[in-house]
Amino acid sequence: MDFGRLPNIDAVDFTLPKEHAGNVNVLPGFLSEESFISTGSPIWAEKGWLGKIYPKGTKEKDYLRFYAEKFSAIELNATHYTIPDSNTLLRWRAAVPEHFRFCPKIPQTISHAKDIVQMTEQMLHFITVLRTLENNLGTSFLQLPQHFGPDKLKSLLYFLNALPEDFSLAIEFRQADWFKDKRKFDKIFNYLEDRKFCTVITDVAGRRDLLHLRLSNRTAFIRFAANDLHPSDFARIDEWSMVLKKWLSEGLKEIYFFIHTPNKALFPELANYFSQKMNKTSIELPFKDQFKQGNLFE
Repeated sequence: MDFGRLPNIDAVDFTLPKEHAGNVNVLPGFLSEESFISTGSPIWAEKGWLGKIYPKGTKEKDYLRFYAEKFSAIELNATHYTIPDSNTLLRWRAAVPEHFRFCPKIPQTISHAKDIVQMTEQMLHFITVLRTLENNLGTSFLQLPQHFGPDKLKSLLYFLNALPEDFSLAIEFRQADWFKDKRKFDKIFNYLEDRKFCTVITDVAGRRDLLHLRLSNRTAFIRFAANDLHPSDFARIDEWSMVLKKWLSEGLKEIYFFIHTPNKALFPELANYFSQKMNKTSIELPFKDQFKQGNLFE
């Protein structure tokens, strides 16, 4: 994820913002009986992971199977560029266990269209294709382009109203005006709460103006842009682990924590660190065996 990356991050304040007061309307206030918590990557085809999360000598055709042994979800970036056919989705589904979830990115032909309303039928077709994944389909996400601001709120609501009620969707807002206009900010978040859609929380160095801690359902979908094992990466994960554990204790059901690194070969180190931090908690969480205890590496 190149969006919001800076050549020098020494002056960046990575402190997370204050949690939004509206979260109390979303979380029931007590620990959920069932929780799904996973870190993950936007890709699985990375040779730099050989000897880390893939055994040395693993064939590329087997990468997904080994990835799914260590992680429970993937941010499926590939669907942003092309809609896969059903045979491809069936092959992917066959390579992963029952609990694994694909989180497809909405195709850019839809999300970045001049008029998103005109893309409603294509979106419904895309959802039909995704149904091939069956129970392995997690939360999909719609990444709105930077030019898509609150002036297009009416079009966005029309588009979202056409989607099936059982379709799990997260929305990434990339224009700061959404967060500056309190009236429209509250309107879209209240709507998302009603529809049980969630928002993507984007944590990247160069766009702190887009970072928020407001939930609109019981799912936290976080896109964490790291900086190749800079000390701040670990400090930020420390802070995130505290926030997520608090939300879990208050009834959060799902966490998708997708880590982006400029050098993709360094993803496993941060994923390992995140899993270890989430396993160290003073409350009894139902996901304690979801992560490999100790080390994700071979």
